[in-house]
Amino acid sequence: MGQPVGVGSLDAPPPDNAHFHGGTHGGNGMTELVRLLDKEALASATGPTGRASIRVPAAWLAHGDTIEFVVPARLSCARCEGGGCDRCDRSGGLRLDGDETARRVRLVLPKRTDPSTFVVRMVRPLGDEVALEQLVVEIGTGEVATAGCTRVETAMAPPAVNRIVLIGVAVLALLAAIIAAWRH
Repeated sequence: MGQPVGVGSLDAPPPDNAHFHGGTHGGNGMTELVRLLDKEALASATGPTGRASIRVPAAWLAHGDTIEFVVPARLSCARCEGGGCDRCDRSGGLRLDGDETARRVRLVLPKRTDPSTFVVRMVRPLGDEVALEQLVVEIGTGEVATAGCTRVETAMAPPAVNRIVLIGVAVLALLAAIIAAWRH
């Protein structure tokens, strides 16, 4: 499935102190990521690299929200910027198969308040089965998110609920221990 991404500027590869954030392929079940790639791994890729642009509300960036978006079926080649190169078979672009569900990816946005556009590089965003090796996503802020881009609601229980569950488990464990001791 998709692998982590590096954050960098539009004009340069990720700096030595680049932050890395997880991105995953949507398709038939999301997988969480745990491995980070270094900038040499990103730079040494030899397969097709596409470029996409999205806009998200500034609040999503400020909170470091998780988003899902649909990778367009047609991408310009990020390597040659549409001029034609070996990675895109001299076409200047890449064409992806599959419906929108198969091209949906998940991305954790970096927390930032700077409204300037930045770049996120995703490695194998649609999984190993798809020829797209990297996706360069230009992320900017806007009043509303780009069509097909949604904020993912995280289902986190409030701290009070977590404490109640923990106390309930502890009480049940204590009762089980008392019953086991009483039977012997």
